[in-house]
Amino acid sequence: PLNWFSMDQKFCDWGNNFILSDDLKKTWGIKYTFGDFLKYHQGSSICGLSLGFKLIQKLTVYFKDYFPKSDIKIYGSFGGPGMRDAFDYIFRGKENESNFIFKKDLNINLECSEAPIGNYGYEIKTSNRIIHISVKPKVVKKEFLKVIRARNDGKGDPRTVTQLQLEMCQRILPIPSDEICNSIEIL
Repeated sequence: PLNWFSMDQKFCDWGNNFILSDDLKKTWGIKYTFGDFLKYHQGSSICGLSLGFKLIQKLTVYFKDYFPKSDIKIYGSFGGPGMRDAFDYIFRGKENESNFIFKKDLNINLECSEAPIGNYGYEIKTSNRIIHISVKPKVVKKEFLKVIRARNDGKGDPRTVTQLQLEMCQRILPIPSDEICNSIEIL
């Protein structure tokens, strides 16, 4: 599989242009960039990684102060390797365990983009809050889903998948998270 970091240091450098939050108080005093997420992931699922980055970026906008880094659980009906790594990079548990839980039948109160399996809707639980957050409908294009499903079925050209992932990542990262994601607090 592709390793974006070793494949192209320029891509990682490009990713450093996208900051999780300008307010370092909201990110525990650390200036996280998408380049950091790429280095952590070191895999080929950069679409899920970039969508996860935008969801977490939306959480930093949503909260007035920082949100808890521990005592948090993330439930999602789609948890591909890029998405899981995005959440794990920021919210990995004390014992280095994932706080991401795949929940096939997750029902959230927001419209969501379709994912290759399930949808891009997530429930974030902290000790005193439940937040539903999603990638807005139509952010993930049907052409992309069609190619990913063909790849998952052992059909299609892997280079097409690579190209579409790169194009989608480059398309969504510059867009403000409010235009990519929905969120609502439940509790």
